[in-house]
Amino acid sequence: MNNLSTEQKAVVIAAAVALIAPHLLLEGWVGLTLWTWFAVPLGAPPMKLGHAMGLLIIVGLAKVCPPTRQGARDVAEIVGEMLGVGFVAPLMALVLGWIVKAVLL
Repeated sequence: MNNLSTEQKAVVIAAAVALIAPHLLLEGWVGLTLWTWFAVPLGAPPMKLGHAMGLLIIVGLAKVCPPTRQGARDVAEIVGEMLGVGFVAPLMALVLGWIVKAVLL
């Protein structure tokens, strides 16, 4: 991010702040849905959205993330990566969970 201007850095920071709450809500909802599909039938207690979000935050602390690509990156690439990691990845997990539930259970 060193190659970005002050205005571009401000856009990246604003995008990150704006995406935090929707990302946490989406990831919490996906985690809650997967928990309900796969853990509750095995006898685990149901959870509320806040509990699912909290557990995902705890698990996220232990998650190892590969370093992002180094070198010159523009604002669109950085914000696109935030959107991909923050929204596409949880939705892909939900789709894969739905397929497992529909096919194997």
